[in-house]
This record gives sequence, structure tokens and C-alpha cells, in this order.
Amino acid sequence: MKIVLITLLICLLVSPAYPLGKKVEEELYLRRLADSLGSGNRTVEKASRAVSEYVHNNMKSLTGENPYEKISVYKRLKLGIGWCNHQVEAFMLLISYIGVSSRMVYLMDGKGNSPHTIAEVFDGEKWLVVDVGNDLKLRKDGKMVTREDIREDFTILTENEEVKHLAKIDPEHWGNEEYLRMFTNSAKIVKIRQEDRWKLGERRRF
Repeated sequence: MKIVLITLLICLLVSPAYPLGKKVEEELYLRRLADSLGSGNRTVEKASRAVSEYVHNNMKSLTGENPYEKISVYKRLKLGIGWCNHQVEAFMLLISYIGVSSRMVYLMDGKGNSPHTIAEVFDGEKWLVVDVGNDLKLRKDGKMVTREDIREDFTILTENEEVKHLAKIDPEHWGNEEYLRMFTNSAKIVKIRQEDRWKLGERRRF
């Protein structure tokens, strides 16, 4: 009898018509995706790079889309649509499954508006910048940087080849030093996601 009840419960959970089952199915998909992205990337920097590139390549902004519409990370990745804040949300969820804590940061311009959202990952000592939306690889001496590093050495941005490329495409913004100062201005931390080291029943450890 117990076996029959357990079997029925499993069928309900995996049934697409059962909301809880659908949520379990989606979470397993995302955990497996994170596992594949984290495989072989056993440092915070390598894992962040792999997840950021995946989200950037598989979730693009669409003109006319409501940036505040609530759609799950799973659905957004399947649709391939999302603004910078949605990309960061997806990044944070996936990186947490690999075992890295992260936070969402609204960068602010001089007028108190937020033109862009980035992520930051915690390496055990400091919060490092991850610009998922633009897939920027901001580095100093070959290492990931903090917003404080950028504040102290603005050439991390101005001499970055990817930023220079963006400046050619969108000179009004990326070619404007005042716009770039959003990386050094006071920012708004809006969400923190702690590491979730459970990997399909096993513990992940860096």
C-alpha cells in the first residue's frame, strides 16, 4: 500500500498539470544546467564567467517588453527574453546552485536614476563585479574587480576593449564618461542570494 501511495505522489509531482510538480521539474532543470556550467569551473571567477556568458547569450532584451513583468527564470531562459535585471536574476539563481553567493546591484547615475543592473559575487573576502547584460570582463592584473577598484582606477573601464567596442555602437552612453561613472557612484543593493551548495542531493564545495 505504501508503495502505491508513493508511486501516486511521484506521478502527481512530475505531472505537468500539477503546479508543484511543474515547479520541481523546472528547478531540477535549472540545477542540472548550473551543474553543467559549473563542471570544471572550480573557482568563483571561472564559474561566474561560465554562468554570465550562458545567460548573456541566451537571454536578450526585447523592445517593448515590460521590464517589471514577473516571469520565472526558467521561462525567461526558455523564451530567451529579459532585461539586465532579469539576466542578473537568472545569473544569481544559477550561480547559487554552484555554491557562490551573489547580490543584485542597481547602478545609479548622477541624478539618482538607475540606468543599468549588475551582479556581484562574493569570493570569501570581497564583492566582485559581474556585468551580465553586457558580458563585460572587467579585470585588473588579470583578476576580477570590485566597484571600489574601478573607483580607484577608472582606466579599468575606459581602457577595456569591450567598453571601447560598446562606445562605438552606443557613443551617447558608453562613450560618455559621466554615464560610465555609474560604476563608481553610490549604488543600491536590492537583493542578495546566498549560496545553495546542494547539488541534486550532494554537497558542492569549491
